[in-house]
Amino acid sequence: MNARLVRHLLACGLFAWLWWAGSAYAIDCTVTMSDIEFGEVNVLTTTPVGVNGEVKVECTDMTTKFARVCLSFGSPGGGTVANRTMTGTTATPLAYNLYQNASHTTPWGSVYLTPAQPRSVTMQADSFGMATATVMYYGYMLLPQATVRPGSYSAIYTTADTSMNVQGYVSTPPACSSSMPQGTSWTFTVRATVVSDCNITATNIDFGQIGLISGPVSANGNISVTCSAGTAYALALNNGTGAGATPTSRKMTRDGGTETLTYGLYVDATHNIAWGDGTGGSTTMMSTGTGVTNQATVYGMVPPQAGAAPGLYRDTIIVTITY
Repeated sequence: MNARLVRHLLACGLFAWLWWAGSAYAIDCTVTMSDIEFGEVNVLTTTPVGVNGEVKVECTDMTTKFARVCLSFGSPGGGTVANRTMTGTTATPLAYNLYQNASHTTPWGSVYLTPAQPRSVTMQADSFGMATATVMYYGYMLLPQATVRPGSYSAIYTTADTSMNVQGYVSTPPACSSSMPQGTSWTFTVRATVVSDCNITATNIDFGQIGLISGPVSANGNISVTCSAGTAYALALNNGTGAGATPTSRKMTRDGGTETLTYGLYVDATHNIAWGDGTGGSTTMMSTGTGVTNQATVYGMVPPQAGAAPGLYRDTIIVTITY
């Protein structure tokens, strides 16, 4: 009676050892992940955009205590694993990348590309031969990318762009390689929406020291405009702060007094077309952004006039850009 019991226990122990010792049996694993959304992106800014998420791996029918799972991402939108891109309706792509680490130094690559940089995951089976693990991906977009036009961009990862290689082991994990048994693939999409934006700066216009104003006095300023590529815009100037000013007859006011000095701002060097808000005989300056900074010259002129009291005259103009 006791001898039969001992033989039965030994047989069970041998079966358990064989179950854990196998290293080349097929293991059924699946991957679950959501689409990667960068959201609205301003390509003129210098602040990078990051988005993080999870990749969940579930394995069943594990015939070894451990399994090495190697997750691979290709580069479906063009470019390379080191510089992935999304495509849109225009020729210029939107660059981004997917990384294995939060410091964005290790791209998430593939066992089928050179250099091979897949994401390795260690799975440990429970008593039912099942295991679950979650790893992070780190999406990152360097900016500016000023020549990218506004619109929708995406990179679609099909089953041809993802892969999972799985191999069981007992103690020493195998290195990820394309020779490992291949499991299932999965799909996801990377998306971003590039929004229109414009930035402007302006220089002052200094007419200098003037004595008797017996002839016209000219001075110029500049408005620097940076707008997203393909973005149409219009620059308007208000009437300023001088009493009774109009787009065609602006007023500088003397510091400490109420006296004014008439002057004008123009879009042309001949001082014929008043630059204003489009009303009162004036026009706005219109153009289209290229993603790089463009200079718009503001031509100023003080016409001949008498009776101006000595002093410092000034006016403040508000520049408005509409796009």
